[in-house]
Amino acid sequence: AVDDVNRDPILIMDGLTKNWRLPGWRVCWIVGPKALISTITAAGSFTDGGANYLLQKEAISLLADVDWVRADIKALQDEYRAKRDFIVSELARMDIHVDGPPEGTFYLWADISRLPAPLNDSEQFFEAALRHKVITVGGTWFDVNPGGRRRGPRHFVDRLRISFGPHMDELRLALSRIEKMIANARVIASAGGSPEAVFAAAITVDDVSDKVLLEKHAAS
Repeated sequence: AVDDVNRDPILIMDGLTKNWRLPGWRVCWIVGPKALISTITAAGSFTDGGANYLLQKEAISLLADVDWVRADIKALQDEYRAKRDFIVSELARMDIHVDGPPEGTFYLWADISRLPAPLNDSEQFFEAALRHKVITVGGTWFDVNPGGRRRGPRHFVDRLRISFGPHMDELRLALSRIEKMIANARVIASAGGSPEAVFAAAITVDDVSDKVLLEKHAAS
């Protein structure tokens, strides 16, 4: 707890971009000792001049309504908790597991190691899912290795970052497409098909409508 904002060596940072899901509204703030805030302000003014005045003014009026702020925070938490729980349970049915469900973001770090090769490689999964108009982010993209200068194995090959930020209906549709993709791949893999054949099955986009996919997904 902060007893004296000018004495306690604590900085509190927040902003509208993430906590209020306003990515286009680049306004944030820092609460801390006055001397430190003065230094940060000086550094910020030399770097980018700070947020424009009109946005700052509107942010103050927005946050002044304390009852609205509290209600909005709770509504946001309830909405994203429901979407998080939904996507975690649906992915588990596909044998895609999440080591630690997120508690403060709208991304999942998913383990695809149990999927048939080559879908257990995040880059291959990305390519296959893209054919079904679903975007995931491969774990290897988070392996910081500029120019491939570090030798050795790649990291996070069997991990995906999946967002549950979109509307629930969009999440259901995306998951139904992923489920169909994985099911096609497993049929070939269980028959002893090669990774190339498995991938070919995974990227096959048939004429089944999204409505039919959703109905099958809901019934499973």
